This record gives sequence, structure tokens and C-alpha cells, in this order.
Amino acid sequence: MDREEIILTGEYKNFKSDRNYYVKEAQNNDIAAILIELSEFIEPYVYQFAGIDTKKIDPLIKAGQGLQSVCEFLKSFKRDLLLPGAQNKTTMLPIAESYLLNQLLKKAGVSFKPVVSTSFKPEVEKPEDMIAFIGNCKGWFSAKKLGIDEKTQDWEVAGILSGINHTLVNKSFDFAGMKSGEGAGGRKSLSSLANALSQVDANNPYAVCKTCEGFNIKPYASPEMLMDEYPDIKKPKVKGRKPKG
Repeated sequence: MDREEIILTGEYKNFKSDRNYYVKEAQNNDIAAILIELSEFIEPYVYQFAGIDTKKIDPLIKAGQGLQSVCEFLKSFKRDLLLPGAQNKTTMLPIAESYLLNQLLKKAGVSFKPVVSTSFKPEVEKPEDMIAFIGNCKGWFSAKKLGIDEKTQDWEVAGILSGINHTLVNKSFDFAGMKSGEGAGGRKSLSSLANALSQVDANNPYAVCKTCEGFNIKPYASPEMLMDEYPDIKKPKVKGRKPKG
């Protein structure tokens, strides 16, 4: 029988992961928590390798606690303020917008990923000359990899890590059993998103996340935010079987 495990390994510049979680005895919530743990670990590297200057965006994020505070901020925020952090390139604005929303929600204490925890700890899996992710448990299988050599570029690493992160976030909702509260959608704008979020249950991370997605601004690092600047990156396809149990 195949070993049930979740693996994230790889090394590139300041990114290094050597994690292998053996999850045969894990419950669904444990697996969801592991996926979120990995997502939180790799997300900063995606934004870093994507090329935005987060130090120019962080000072712009000024909001109190709670979803309504987030909505008030978004209603008055001007998208052009993100240009310096986006290297003055409109093609990088989607990356800057995603980072802004990601950090804004976190600082306001609004969850957009499952809030779960686990006592499972990873074993050490020595990285090889690639970044690799494998998820194999409870009838679900996913594998992503990118070979690393002296010619590898930052955007390629951002691409593979964002693809992994897309899987981590969406499968975590599956394993956590959070699939209720579909969000609204509409024309992409921060003010329109604010209006929609004001109608969302702040205690429903799935609804918060999917409402943002409905306005084409994902609050987590994903391949879509990279595609304008890096056209070789493709939109992720929905893959993998749903977990059992």
C-alpha cells in the first residue's frame, strides 16, 4: 500500500523546505491543518519571488480589527497607490492587490483559510534538485514539481509555489468540511469587493475567501495573480479526488 503522506521539499535561494508528514492515522482536520501550515510557510516566498516590493505596500495597510474595518479600508483605498510596490508596472498590480488583501485580512483578524490545528509534526525529507509537493492521503493525490538548476528564474519558482499554494488552500477547505457560504461575485474593483464583503459572515472563512475570488482578487498567492506579468504561467486546473470520510 502506498504510504499516506504530505511532502513539500525543495531549496532555492532563501527558500528551503524538508517536510514529510506521515498522515495514515490523521483525521481530516489534521490534514487540513497541515495544508494550511504549509500554505502559511510558502506564501511569503511566492510574493517575494513574484517581484513586488512588499516594503512599499506594508505601510499602506491601515485597518483595525474585524471585517467591517476591512470593508471601510477597501472602499477608500486607491489602487494606484500600489504602483510603487508593483515596480510601477500595471502587469504586476494583480500581485500587489493579492498581497494587500492577504495582509489586510490577516492584520484585521479575519480568516480566509480554515482555522484548524494539529499535533502532527513532519519528518525530515532531504531536498533534491527540485521543488516538489506530493499529497497522497484518503483517496486524494496531487503532485507538482519544478527542477532547479543555475538557470532557474525567480518567476518560475513563484509559479510552482503559487500552484502548490492554490492546491493547499482549496484542498484544506475540502478536508475541513467547509464548503458552505458561497460568495458573491462581480466586476473587479476594491470598492465593489468591500460592498460584497460587508454582507458576509466574518466567521465563515470559506465565504470570505470565495467572495474575494468572485471579484478576481484572491486573498492568497495563486498563479492567476502572476499571469499578466509572466504569461508562461498557466491558470491552475481543478484536479484531485475529494477526501474520504
